[in-house]
Amino acid sequence: MKLEVEFPLILRAVPPRASIIKDVVVKDVVTVEIPEFSASEALLAMRVTGVDSSTQKPFNVRYHSVGDGMYVNAVQPEIEAGRVRYEFGYKETQRFAPLFHNDLHCEAQTVVDNVARTHKSAAAKHIFPEVLAKAHQDNKDKARGKPPVQVSLPMFKDLKFPRIDDQDVDRARAAIMCRIDDLVIVDGKFMLRRPEPVYLADASTDRREPAVFVKFNVTVAELRGAEKIRLDQAYFAADDLEGVLAYAAEMWRIKKQDDQDYEARLVGNPIEVLDPAGLRFDGDRISVIRAAEAIRRNFMETILPQANGGPSYLREAVARNFENTSLEAIVNYKHLEAALKPSDGSTTTDELCGRIRDCMSGSEAERFANGLEASMLEVAIGRWERREARRNFGLIF
Repeated sequence: MKLEVEFPLILRAVPPRASIIKDVVVKDVVTVEIPEFSASEALLAMRVTGVDSSTQKPFNVRYHSVGDGMYVNAVQPEIEAGRVRYEFGYKETQRFAPLFHNDLHCEAQTVVDNVARTHKSAAAKHIFPEVLAKAHQDNKDKARGKPPVQVSLPMFKDLKFPRIDDQDVDRARAAIMCRIDDLVIVDGKFMLRRPEPVYLADASTDRREPAVFVKFNVTVAELRGAEKIRLDQAYFAADDLEGVLAYAAEMWRIKKQDDQDYEARLVGNPIEVLDPAGLRFDGDRISVIRAAEAIRRNFMETILPQANGGPSYLREAVARNFENTSLEAIVNYKHLEAALKPSDGSTTTDELCGRIRDCMSGSEAERFANGLEASMLEVAIGRWERREARRNFGLIF
């Protein structure tokens, strides 16, 4: 479907008939082609039910497998003569609204709210158009349930700005296109791409018992975030509840350092998988990648000193740590780092497992992982190795 989509454009610019830079909120428009699918092409892959912790209201979210992604039903936008209109107003955002009426709308509200709050005595002089600040404050002061005051923003193309950064406009248009790329139309209705719900096995120290949680909207970047990775936590696909419970219990046993049998607890309702063929999340591979990121971080922490001195001290400490590192350890680190970089699939998970094994068995292995971490690492990469053994040799374990 070909559509024109209006969206809020937030800039720092000199408005017409002005001479100083102000916060500018106007409307821009892009013409897009949104892919269309039939109902038979949108397989219902899974269903997630539960209670929203913030509102205490029950929810029931259905995930459809469409093309190469997972999609949920969206709040339908209003379309007038082939255009999705945008009006600024202090209105409540929906849980799954089309992104050009949700995220960007919230961003515009935040900008106006910050200006109104910072410049209470002269808000109208520091926002464009000036009615935005007043309408925003009036809507905040209204009792709940009353219709919000709508403000028609001027179109970007209809105004001549004495000064503006064209790169800001390009970035804003690129941002809306990224959001629209997450939209499809199935049987005449809009649907939004969402990350596949997954299970998180958590045996971290802030838990009183091993637990498993259902996680929504976990992106690939978050899964690979080296600063947040812990080996006592791991992600599993929605069709592997048994595996995630066993993993959490085993990690807990390793941390307790005993031979007792523990049982992990699922917090909330299990994910209801209706069509396993629609699932794409590969928890075993992600576990290997996260393990590699963790030991890469561990090694670098042995090179970098604590930041308790000046630049001269830091340089000397890094040089001293580097000199005390064996050539084999450096080579193993560089091989691991190289194996982690490709995002085009040129590095296989088996190769990455081999690099991790080299680091764990080579010189100064304790700098990559030691003690309990080494045992946890064995469990983390063992998930992949056991799966591949079953596939390649037909083994059952």
